Amino acid sequence: MHTKDIYKRLAVHRPYDLEVLSKIRDFRTLVNLTYIVYLSKRIGITSKLDPVLSFPLGPNSISILEAGLAYQTLITGKVYSLSADSDSTMVPIIIKIVDREGEIIWKYEPAPRKILSTRVTNLVTEILRKVMETGTGQRAKDAVRAFDIPIPTFGKTGTANQFTNSAFVGLIPGPDSRTGQLDPRDGYVISCYVGYDDNRPMQAKHFTIYGSSGALPLWMDTANAITTSEGYEKKLQLADLVFSSTSDLIPPPKGLKTVSVSPITGLPIKTFEGGDVTSPTAEIFGEVLKREGALDFIRRFEPVGEKTE
Repeated sequence: MHTKDIYKRLAVHRPYDLEVLSKIRDFRTLVNLTYIVYLSKRIGITSKLDPVLSFPLGPNSISILEAGLAYQTLITGKVYSLSADSDSTMVPIIIKIVDREGEIIWKYEPAPRKILSTRVTNLVTEILRKVMETGTGQRAKDAVRAFDIPIPTFGKTGTANQFTNSAFVGLIPGPDSRTGQLDPRDGYVISCYVGYDDNRPMQAKHFTIYGSSGALPLWMDTANAITTSEGYEKKLQLADLVFSSTSDLIPPPKGLKTVSVSPITGLPIKTFEGGDVTSPTAEIFGEVLKREGALDFIRRFEPVGEKTE
């Protein structure tokens, strides 16, 4: 449709009707940024966030606790609150109080609310898995172990401008108490932060501290302290660990298929029928469909909200 025709059609509407505003690029950008702020609050971030154009570059600051809570929600799809009227960043330091006879006086009973669909959490978890395999978290690949067998890991590094701080937030899957299989949704989120109190750069003539060199080693030590603990190891099925590769310890998420993609563009490069592929490839789990003999990623916006699945 020509621009002149669009103006004619919009002329019958009031200036601030949504149909008019939706044609304005700046309005659409503002809506998107405002939604990101709203989504951030829903997943556990309570710090004030400014909906500015540089949002993806990290101009807003949040606490390491908020980052951990956000990752917990992104991976499990659920928000855990101390109570219905408590701040979402409040976490249970004390989970049980008993008297001298051993009678329970109070116990923390989590009542999670699901706000993200399983589809969304599966896709986010896959992104975090690839970070550890081929991205900035490679240093931790096969470094977290139980019975000296590698445990799958998920996470992302973070480095502030001018190297003023280093962060890493990630997850190790926990063993299902019934089956012994590893499940990210029953795991442990670990958040690590390294930085000076006065926020001066962690950089000198011969060294620089960034995400994978500062916070990641701390994260690895903490993760190993969990996976080598008696409580963690006794729930594992040792045979599954011994006879499975690291990638096989966690089954592919339902609804996702193994897709070969270009490491440069990230787009699928193979058809369902196969064929010769001479360029380097990477494999991911993705939600795809077949269009004209080729694979294409499904792109679907899914608003955050209470989920009943």
